[in-house]
Amino acid sequence: KLIVQAIEQAPHPVVFGCNNQFFYDLIPNLSAKVHIIDLMHDFRFEGEEQVFKFYLPLFMRCNHRVFISERAIEQTKKFYKTNSVETTYAERLLYIPNYVTIPEQYPSKISATAFSVVYVGRGTSEKRAFLVAEIAKACFEKKLPVTFQVVGDIEPPQELKNNSSIVFTGELTDMEKLKDIYKNADALLITSEREGFPMAIMEGMAYGVIPVSTPVGDIPKHIRSGETGYLTSSIEPQQVITEMVNYISLLIHEKEKRLVMSKRVFEYAKEHFSKEKFTKAYRTLLTKFE
Repeated sequence: KLIVQAIEQAPHPVVFGCNNQFFYDLIPNLSAKVHIIDLMHDFRFEGEEQVFKFYLPLFMRCNHRVFISERAIEQTKKFYKTNSVETTYAERLLYIPNYVTIPEQYPSKISATAFSVVYVGRGTSEKRAFLVAEIAKACFEKKLPVTFQVVGDIEPPQELKNNSSIVFTGELTDMEKLKDIYKNADALLITSEREGFPMAIMEGMAYGVIPVSTPVGDIPKHIRSGETGYLTSSIEPQQVITEMVNYISLLIHEKEKRLVMSKRVFEYAKEHFSKEKFTKAYRTLLTKFE
């Protein structure tokens, strides 16, 4: 009640929330003069409709709903249509992608004997980090000159614990250390069965790291296979392993192509993931009600 009172006393109150139950509990208590903005990273109509149906009246009260994934907006429109929501509410759905800090100049890759592959992500089930270990094992069996670094809360498999060609860094909160990892990496693996649009891809591309990914979420909107990275043909685990090993082999053996693609990836990140675009979009959104 105290927080509601404080909000209502503001001359042009705006309330912004994301994945926050308290935010949704507040909404019914706010008057019409309060402008409400909701942020969602991802939404799947299939499988999540019943979970979010309860929140539908609260979504309707939001003046705008922001998404970092265009695919999530498409799924939300489907959700609205199925639940007979008026089409005008779809106009409140906004796409504002995240941003990453991008170096002023292309960070040239350090010449090394081994091709460097990195994985950055959580160890949650949809990320399927276990596939990275399988990809690494397949590369080692083929005797490819490659090293792997796995960043995140991921336990190394027993058979890889003493392998010097794969390092499990654990969780990393120091952004400077993470930048150093990206600077020295040639390729970034995304093995997920589901994504919105992962920060790891944006961070890696900002340092010229070539993404090799499953075709999930908004990733295919940014990665053109063979131009700004590589996409697998499906998310089926064995297919992902086979194709990613082939892409790693291709990048190892075609160094000139790799260098060209790395620079192209950096330029793409500079154009699409800049802080300036992000800041302008949010300033426009948050001050339009004044």
